[in-house]
Parts: sequence; structure tokens; C-alpha cells
Amino acid sequence: MKKGKKKDESLGDNAVFYRQLPLVYFLIFLGIVYTFNSFSIEDKRRRITDLKQTHKEEQWRYKSVKADYMFQATKSQVDKRVDGLGLTDDASSIYIIRKEEG
Repeated sequence: MKKGKKKDESLGDNAVFYRQLPLVYFLIFLGIVYTFNSFSIEDKRRRITDLKQTHKEEQWRYKSVKADYMFQATKSQVDKRVDGLGLTDDASSIYIIRKEEG
């Protein structure tokens, strides 16, 4: 008779386990979602860091090109480039406009 009681007790333990099985599945599902979310956040953070570095590099490149362009656009640099073409600076073409008081 004792053997029968042990079987009933063991079946009772299994019944409790089977009753809690949906909770166990739900907790496993939450663990999977948490892990996936962590990986995706780390991937996004890594991409953002790379983009920040690329952005800084492009800003410096833009500033360098802009400074070079502004230097090449100065009158002295333009004069140097056009001297080889036989063009000369015509000082009489500069007009100063003054407002008459009155």
C-alpha cells in the first residue's frame, strides 16, 4: 500500500508542475524577448557610435574644403591663376558708390 501512496504523491507533484507549465513557458518567452532586445539595442548603439564618428570626419572634411575654396577665391589667388592666361587686372573697372548726403 505504501507504494501506491508514493505513486499518488509523485503524480500530484507532476500535476502541480504541469499546472505551472504555462507560467514557465511565459517566463522563457520573456527571457528570449529580453535577450533579443538587448542584442538589438547594442547593435543600434554601435551603429550610432559609428555614425557619430563618420559625421565628425565629414564635418572636418567640409570645413577643410570650405576653407580651401575661400582661400582660392581671394583676389590674390585669382590673379595668380589668371596670369598664365594673359588676363590682367583692370583697376578702372572698380567703381565706388557713395551716397550723397542731402
